[in-house]
Amino acid sequence: MQPSGTHTRPSGILDFQAIGRVVDQVRQADTSLGAAFALPATDDPEAWNRVRNARSDLAGSIAWAYTRREVHADWTSDSRAKRRYEALGRVHRMSRELVAIIHDDQLPLSLSLASCFPATDEHGFHVVDFSQLMVGLEQLQNAADHERARLKRADLHEIAPLSHIEDETASLATPGNSFISGMGKAFEKGFGRPPSIKFTNEREPAGPFVRFVEAVTGEMGEPMSPDGIRKAWDRAMTTGQTSRKK
Repeated sequence: MQPSGTHTRPSGILDFQAIGRVVDQVRQADTSLGAAFALPATDDPEAWNRVRNARSDLAGSIAWAYTRREVHADWTSDSRAKRRYEALGRVHRMSRELVAIIHDDQLPLSLSLASCFPATDEHGFHVVDFSQLMVGLEQLQNAADHERARLKRADLHEIAPLSHIEDETASLATPGNSFISGMGKAFEKGFGRPPSIKFTNEREPAGPFVRFVEAVTGEMGEPMSPDGIRKAWDRAMTTGQTSRKK
C-alpha cells in the first residue's frame, strides 16, 4: 500500500478510497477499531450502503475540522464581525452613489459609457453589457442592505457567532486548536473512542488518534508529524484546562 502522504487532495473532502486508507492506518495502531468501515465480503447492497454511509460520515466530520480552522476568525473575532458589517455599509453607499452619478440627467454618462461596452468579445461570445452592469450594481446595493439587516436581526453586527460560547472557548482559541479539536471529535465519532496521545517505549507519540491525524493530513496534502500532532493536542488541552479554571 502506498503511504498516505503520496496522495494529493482532489477536493475539500476525502473520497471513499481515501477514507479507506485512513482507516487502514488507524487499524495498524489498533485492530479492534474501524470495523464499520471495512469492505463487506458479500455483494449485499445493504452491507455496502452501511460502509458507504459510515465512510461518508467520517469524511464529513473531517471536512468540518478543516472548516473550523479555515473560518476561525469569522466565527470568533468580534472585531472582524464589526468590520464586515461596516464594509457592507460602504458597499451599499458606494454602489448607490455610483448608480446615482451615472443616472444623473445633468451628466450624460449613460450613452457615452454604454458605447464602450461591446456586445460580444473577440470570439463572438456574449459579454456583460452596460444595462446588465447597471442592474448588477442595483442588485449589489440591495444585497448589501439585506445582509446588513440580517446580521443586525441576528445580533451578529458586533459579535462573532461563537466568540462568547463558553463550551467552545478552548477548542476555538486558535485556528490550530479549532482544527485538532475538530479532528478529535471526528475520531471519537467515527471510531467510538475518546482521542488520546499514547507513547512508544522511546517516548514517541503514537496510537490510533495520532495515526488518524497523520493519515488524514497526509491525504489532504498538509502532513503533520506525530510530534506536531502531540504538540497541537497538548496546546488545545492546556487551553481547555485554563479556560475551565477561569
